[in-house]
Amino acid sequence: MKTKAVARSDADKAEVRDLILATARRMVLDHGFAGLSIRKLAAAVGYVPGTIYLYFKNRDEIVREICRSGFAELYERMKLAADVANPRERLASLMRAYADFAIENPETYRLSFMEDPKFTEEMFRRAPLETEEGTGRR
Repeated sequence: MKTKAVARSDADKAEVRDLILATARRMVLDHGFAGLSIRKLAAAVGYVPGTIYLYFKNRDEIVREICRSGFAELYERMKLAADVANPRERLASLMRAYADFAIENPETYRLSFMEDPKFTEEMFRRAPLETEEGTGRR
């Protein structure tokens, strides 16, 4: 039996990567970070485990990407809230944006802030608050 190698376009690669992340996210929501493995993830998306490694270095990279996307969503909300000129109103606006995000996105909030603090802590350690592009500044 002959197999034919098919070159994937950038759009196809992005689609597969998004599918892998969405499936991983769903698995983490159902079973926690401990329930996520490359083998289980590959089976869930219908690929062999080696295929996952074409898109992600390892399981931890997938978990970090899930957390990072949650922080990016929150950052967009907070950025809008921070534009309020009056300091008291700005603080109230930021607190409201944070709480609204948590209420409207409970799964994302849980994954990014509650599920496994080890990954959140590592994200802050890699880009310290003091640096210009640090996670805390954004």
